[in-house]
Amino acid sequence: MTGLILAAMVIGTLSFDAKREGDQVTVIPMVTLPLECQCEVSMETERQGASGSSRSRQKSVLVIQARRPQALATLILTPSPGDNVVVTVHVSDGRNIDLTETWTLDPQKT
Repeated sequence: MTGLILAAMVIGTLSFDAKREGDQVTVIPMVTLPLECQCEVSMETERQGASGSSRSRQKSVLVIQARRPQALATLILTPSPGDNVVVTVHVSDGRNIDLTETWTLDPQKT
């Protein structure tokens, strides 16, 4: 277990803050890194439901401050009942930092 904590301190953490308000779901990917980094951030959102499917991708380069939680984006989703939504975020500096995390909307709760 100590190895996992040490690895997180060296690599960083990527997580999601999500909240529902009425029909909308707000998803905010958050990253905390041990060192300042000019990182490439890629985000992919996939939605599948009764009305079809969609996929969107975006990439950007951000300067991420060391040891400070930083929001990477704010996604506001309006899923239809039964929709399955998956958000995947990847943060990399091309050398030491390579984080990927996925957030999934539970279709039972849409």
